[in-house]
Amino acid sequence: MFSIIIPVKKINNYVKKNIKIINQINPKKTEIIIIVNSNENYLINSKLNLKIIESGPCSPGIKRDMGAKVAKGKFLILFDDDSFPQKNYFYNLTDLIKKTKYQAFAGPGVNPQKQTIDQKISGAFFLSRLGGGNIDRYVPTIKKIVSDWPSVNFIIKKNLFDSVGGFNTNYWPGEDTFLCDKLKKKNIKILYSPDLIVFHHRREGFFRHIKQINGYGFHRGYFARKYKKTSLKLIYFIPSIFFLTLVFLIVHSIYFKSFTYLLLLISVYVSVNIFSILEILKYEKFYIAIKTWPYLISSHITYGISFLRGFFTFRNINKDQKYLFRFK
Repeated sequence: MFSIIIPVKKINNYVKKNIKIINQINPKKTEIIIIVNSNENYLINSKLNLKIIESGPCSPGIKRDMGAKVAKGKFLILFDDDSFPQKNYFYNLTDLIKKTKYQAFAGPGVNPQKQTIDQKISGAFFLSRLGGGNIDRYVPTIKKIVSDWPSVNFIIKKNLFDSVGGFNTNYWPGEDTFLCDKLKKKNIKILYSPDLIVFHHRREGFFRHIKQINGYGFHRGYFARKYKKTSLKLIYFIPSIFFLTLVFLIVHSIYFKSFTYLLLLISVYVSVNIFSILEILKYEKFYIAIKTWPYLISSHITYGISFLRGFFTFRNINKDQKYLFRFK
């Protein structure tokens, strides 16, 4: 039996669509657990066992912990409100569980076909190594072991989840990295399967996209210093290195009235961006790929700055009241 856990502030159209799709698939012995800030007596039709739990304002990680406590399933399936499974998802997952000895599984969050142009552009950003970095998260690739995975599409055996204390954190985003760090310390391997596909809606609009990247960068920088096993990797430092080099060369060029090195850096950066556009063209139409260019540039600078902010943040943000206010 599976327990699908979805944390939200309140029931929205994405959640309703998600429940409808899961009901159409109708997996056997499956329950859906929705955790909301306030239960407003939502009326939702569901053939499957549906539980709606009131949590009050708290992080998605804490909400998922609350859902896990009442879950009856042997495996917990963690979705976001805006992610929904492919038709054969539960069949493929059941097959993996039967044929392997793994206790944790992960799969890609693919861009849905039916999205707005802005959502498609935001989603296209993640389809290059210069954008999303880890292409396996957004496109089905090959079966492999992964050390860190987002909770938009994550499956874990309930007794294992309980044994590590669940998420037990207010981090968001980043609660998934916190959990994966605990699994890594116990030498628990996570099996990534390209057959476990969910469709994940992206942020709509440039500024919402940049806000998301800002959050990713800040938490990855914070974790790079605090949780080195999952986050202390050179790839996460590259946007910050680029940003600092750019600032240094701008100052250098103005002071010495020589723009050679600055122009060289910009030329290399533009070339790499062109390569990213070509990567995106494997999956998206030309006009979508071209429109990702300002997203790429702005995201790199935003991530680079926010990563440094996170890396040099020494307060415990997990208990910071300003930080926790976002969950209301």
